[in-house]
Formats: sequence, C-alpha cells, structure tokens
Amino acid sequence: MAIYAVFGVGVGNLGRGRAPRRPMPKWVEMLNRHLADGTPSVQIIGFFGHTGNFLADSPSNNLEEVTARFCRLLETDCVVRPIDDVQANLTALADARKPEAQDGIRWTLGLAFHGRAGIDCRSILTTPRAILWRISPCTIGAWKRDNLGDDETLDRQRRGGGWGKISDVEAVTSHGPIGLKRHNELKALFGSAQAGLVFVTAFLTRRAMTKYLAEIAWETEVWVAETPSHIIHFNGERFLGPYE
Repeated sequence: MAIYAVFGVGVGNLGRGRAPRRPMPKWVEMLNRHLADGTPSVQIIGFFGHTGNFLADSPSNNLEEVTARFCRLLETDCVVRPIDDVQANLTALADARKPEAQDGIRWTLGLAFHGRAGIDCRSILTTPRAILWRISPCTIGAWKRDNLGDDETLDRQRRGGGWGKISDVEAVTSHGPIGLKRHNELKALFGSAQAGLVFVTAFLTRRAMTKYLAEIAWETEVWVAETPSHIIHFNGERFLGPYE
C-alpha cells in the first residue's frame, strides 16, 4: 500500500471573501465515495484544515494514474507525491541556512513542487521575492521574503513574497520565454475563452532578457522585475501613438 500527499491547486476554504467553509469530514466522505469506484482504487485517510491538501493511500504505485484520479475528481490541477519523497524534501529543507536578518522583513521557508514530469534542466535563480534552490528534479526550496508593518506583523498592502508571485517570476527560469511555438499552443489551448488573452514573460533583469530576445514571440509582453512599473510590448502596431 502506497501513501501519497495530495495538493489540490486552488482548492479549499481559506481566505477572505470566500463562500462559507464546507464541513471537511462530509466533503472527504463524499470524495471517498467517488474514489472507491474506478482504477486504481484510492482512499483519503487524512486532510489539512479547510484546504485541498490530503493524505491518501492506494494499492497502486503508478503516480500518474493516482494523480489523474484526483485531477478529474477535484476538477483542478493536483500535485501528488509519495509521502517518502515529501519527507525527504522536508528533511533537506530543515538543513537550509536562513538568510541574513533584514529590518522589516520576515523570511518564510517553503517548498514548491512541479506538477508533472519534473523541472526542465535550467538554472533556478533567486528573485527579488525569494531565495530559490533545487532540492530534487521536481522540487524547489524557497525562502519567501515578506514585508512587515510597524507592528511587526505581515503588511498585506506590501506583500513582497506571495507564493503565486514567486511562481510567476520563476517561470522563465524553469520553462523559458513565450516563443512562437508556445504562443500558438497557448492560443489553441484557450481558444474557447471569452476573455482576451495577454501573454507575459517575466525576467529578473534586462540583461537576462537579452539572452532570449530572439525567442520571444510577437504579440506578447515582457515584464522585468528590476523595473516593475513598466512593461515591454512586442508589437508596436497595437499601441503605436504619441504619449501626449
């Protein structure tokens, strides 16, 4: 019997402005009724708070099949990892050296898991929002940089290190910029979307951007972390005109 940690992306009852929290025991009971039918059989044996994070066991050692069952059931992307892998990553994380203390800054330690076959063989770069390093082919360690207010609590108006923001800036280091092929694939993937599409590649510096200039597709945008109030438009026709 294999035990898995399951992380449902965007699933749960945490955060302000959301619907009333659903009773977790009843929800898990409902999920297990669905998981009991089908192959491989899977059962949720634990959960964390009001979130989409679970412990599950299954007689199957096929990670892709177990992942597919949760993705279909929860109707969202899921990261599923063998519990032994998670424990090994947590052990490695515990040995991470804490960054030097800074006034008004709180460092938070965490892990980022890749949801599919593993991270592309590119460098993992530290960003202005977090210190990042590779722990394994599918796991990144992170010291997240948060701003504190005058009362030494998290300043929610200047959140410098939200996990989503970290993922945005890290994307080009693990997947590369939005080139023509990727641009066309994304357009096809979201072809039925009613909202307009904006394709943005994020870089840490202009110097880093110059390495990829030949690959960046027209009709896309580039955001550079060192000049966050500006954006570079790769096709002047749409916005061509005087400033005044």
